[in-house]
Parts: sequence; C-alpha cells; structure tokens
Amino acid sequence: MIVTFLSAVSAKLCNAKEAPLPTEKKHMSIRHKLCEYGTGIPSILTILFGAAYGSVNTFIAMMTSEVGIENAGLFFIVGTIFVFISRPFGGRIFDSKGGFWVILPGGILYLIGLGILVSAQSLTVLLVASVFYGFGGGLLLPSLMTWMLNVVTPDRRSGASATFYNMLDIGTSSGIILLGSVAGSIGYVNMYYYVIGVMVIFIAFFMFNHFVLQKKVKKQNEQEELA
Repeated sequence: MIVTFLSAVSAKLCNAKEAPLPTEKKHMSIRHKLCEYGTGIPSILTILFGAAYGSVNTFIAMMTSEVGIENAGLFFIVGTIFVFISRPFGGRIFDSKGGFWVILPGGILYLIGLGILVSAQSLTVLLVASVFYGFGGGLLLPSLMTWMLNVVTPDRRSGASATFYNMLDIGTSSGIILLGSVAGSIGYVNMYYYVIGVMVIFIAFFMFNHFVLQKKVKKQNEQEELA
C-alpha cells in the first residue's frame, strides 16, 4: 500500500510529454473495448497463463494441507525471490533476441515447476517447485505484457496495458472457479494435473502461432508488397 501510494505521487510529479491523440476517433465494439486491436494472440496466452498462475496462488495452501506439508508459506517467499532474479536478464533477452526466447523458456520452466509440485511430499521438494514457479512466472508475465505493448501504436499502449490486466483477471478468475470445482471432487493434488494440461495448451498454442500463424502473416505481407 505504501509503495502504491509513492508510485501515485511519483506519477503525478512526472513531467513526461503525453503522446498526441489521433484526431479521428474509431468506433470500438464491446469486444475491442475489452481487448485492444491486434492483441488477440497474446490475450489468449495471458488468459491461459492466468488460469494456471491463479490456481497455484489460490490453492497451494489446500494442496499442501492435503499431503501434510507444513510451512507452505515459504513457497511464495522463495518463489518471489526468483521472480526478482528472473526479471533483469529476462528483459534483456526479450530486447535483444525477441519474445520467443523468453516466453517459451518461461512456459517450460513453469510447467516443470507444476510437475514437481504434484509430486511434492516434503517441504524441500515444494521449495524446489517454487524456484521453477518463480523463474517461469517472472519471465512470462512481463513478456506477455511487453508483447501486447509492442503490437499497438504508441497512442494505444494504455489500451494494451488495460487489455493485459483484463485478460489476466479473466484467466485467473475463471481458472479459480473451474479448477476449484474440479478440486472438490478429485482433490487438490489431482486438480494440478489439469493445471499442467493448461500449460501444455499454452506452450502448444504459442508454438503454433510462432511457427505457423506468423509465417502465414509474413508470407501474406510479402505477397502484398510484391503486388
């Protein structure tokens, strides 16, 4: 709360020039008010990751109680440390090599963390899972947001930022509701196999976009330029 207050004061004192707004205002449908133009692919990925991320944050205490692991709160302390560790080099890799080299490793690391999590029977194994959780989440969240900011014009970056948080909230809330109802019948440990499935879909869809959809778009652009 204190940091948020200081951020608000700092923003008020900022003297940065505002980007000029376009003179013509486009009519936006309800769909595009919720999701900024051009952010469809990263929005879908953010929803999927939000479902996986929210499930860990919400149900980890119930899951550890189910298997008899005490002091489970250390999971978030260790995970947060590795989130901070991942941010500096993750941002540099994104800027130098592109999002593929951050988002794919981040997804794989998070998936590994989930795999370790479902097999955890002790605090030590749980904390090993939290290392991968922190690394994966620390790479994915800022990368997905940066991707959205990069695919829009400068005057629409506030809309892209809002889209990111909209999609993250949709994924988190829907994931908690759906996965929580599943956990009620099969248990929290088994529920995390569904979360693993969500992350597999995340990685598969990301790879499909990168190697199939993007190549089609590039080919169409080249044909239009030749025409």
